[in-house]
Amino acid sequence: MSFRRLVPLVAILAVFTMALRFSIGPDTYWHLRVGDWILSEGSLPKLDPFSLTRLGSEWIYPGWLAQIALIAVYQWLGFPGLNLMTALSVAAAFGFVWITMNGRPLTRAFVLLLAATASAVYWSARPHIFTFLFTAVTLWALDRFRRKGSRVIWLLPVMTAVWANVHGGFVIPILLLGLEVLATMLDLLLPKLRIAIQGQGDTAGHEGDIATLQHAGAVEDGRPEESAEGANKGVPESAAKQDPNVGRLKTLIGVGLISVGAIVVNPFGVDMLAYPFRTVSIGVLQDFIQEWQSPNFHQSEVQPFLWLLLLVLAAMAISRKQPTTIELIHIGTFAYLGFLAARNIALFALVAAPVLSRHLDAILMHWLPRRTDVQDLSPRVTRPLNMVLLVLIAFAALVKGALPLSSQFNEETIMESMPVRAVEYLRVNHPEGPLLNSYNWGGYVLWSLFPEYLTFVDGRTDLFDDVILEEYLDIWRGNDGWQESLEKWGIRTVLIETDAPLARELLREGWTTVHEDDQASVFTGPN
Repeated sequence: MSFRRLVPLVAILAVFTMALRFSIGPDTYWHLRVGDWILSEGSLPKLDPFSLTRLGSEWIYPGWLAQIALIAVYQWLGFPGLNLMTALSVAAAFGFVWITMNGRPLTRAFVLLLAATASAVYWSARPHIFTFLFTAVTLWALDRFRRKGSRVIWLLPVMTAVWANVHGGFVIPILLLGLEVLATMLDLLLPKLRIAIQGQGDTAGHEGDIATLQHAGAVEDGRPEESAEGANKGVPESAAKQDPNVGRLKTLIGVGLISVGAIVVNPFGVDMLAYPFRTVSIGVLQDFIQEWQSPNFHQSEVQPFLWLLLLVLAAMAISRKQPTTIELIHIGTFAYLGFLAARNIALFALVAAPVLSRHLDAILMHWLPRRTDVQDLSPRVTRPLNMVLLVLIAFAALVKGALPLSSQFNEETIMESMPVRAVEYLRVNHPEGPLLNSYNWGGYVLWSLFPEYLTFVDGRTDLFDDVILEEYLDIWRGNDGWQESLEKWGIRTVLIETDAPLARELLREGWTTVHEDDQASVFTGPN
């Protein structure tokens, strides 16, 4: 095995090892419950069967295929299997990222690991991990089209149709195609605008310049790319005689329109088109849900996003390669989205890695050009050494991954993050319902106690919207009127954080503490 082949294997293995960790988040549990319900009932829960506050209400959610996948993995391998599934999805995503990168193997490996570190805040066993993978595949397909005119771009509508049944991130391929259309239009218009302003220059020459700009780095790292004619594969012959960007633009618009139409291929039909807009319009989401808020850069796990962004900007400024139009649009758009909501940092990492590797390699080529006079060791020596190195690294990864693949480790970690003892009390003693539960534990309550207890709220914010979530927050804070809210819903049992403001108010009103630990308390209503 050559060094050039060893480096990507080691880099992807390192990413897999990073991602192989406890990945069970608060929302994982309700996805498992819904997946189990789908399998047992043989249908989708289009009317909510799980909550007290939205029971029987219409529920449109695109994640049913992912939920079936999650519960299938859980039934086969338990929580360790979900950790493994998450790690494999992350490693596969960065495998596609590697293909889109240019540069020396070690440069690409460094950039890949930095991007992985920045995106790690996103990795958990939820349907959005498939959006992470699908986004990487979309970027790869667009890169192939941009470089070679590859027909693989026509697979994007098919993937979008699947995506609309997996996670609400199905709007991402539409966004990426729209950005590609914008970049192509700018590549068409800017030379002509420059000529009109300057009143001089050869139109054909300028169009050639901008074609060179968009395809900067067409031959890098031994990866020959096709000429402008290659970018017109799959478009009519008459279009190929025009500016290559014209044919590219027509293809992108066609793929984009078909992809939008593909979204309706789901059990909810055209109603799914409005799903992303409904979700982002929920005010409580941005105000109180951490992943929907702007990043808190005092948290160490968020800071790699800043490192990656600053390094990309510095590399683009120093590099002798001129940034392409799509590079500038990608970095600007996804940096903005990353600052807007922490959950978008992972998407920025995916688009930033190819940009950084291209410009960083150009800088290194200037300062540290490749030497051609160095005699490599004989393959008879290097191949066994590289294989031994790979085996040692794989063994180290296996040792590191032993804990996340241990059932005992997962159970202990769940004990630390979820109200296991309080929920066990409810399961054994069956105090009278209905139940008011903490939002943070809604998914776990749904997974552990349904159907005996329904949730008051859980992680399905698209279902509860601002009305129920704001009422819950008023109750949890013990604001004026909390008693009337509990009475309205007939609440007889409360599962809440021991130090929650509501806990003190319940004691003042004569509620009885029937279970208490350092994490959670269970109260039953006064007689």
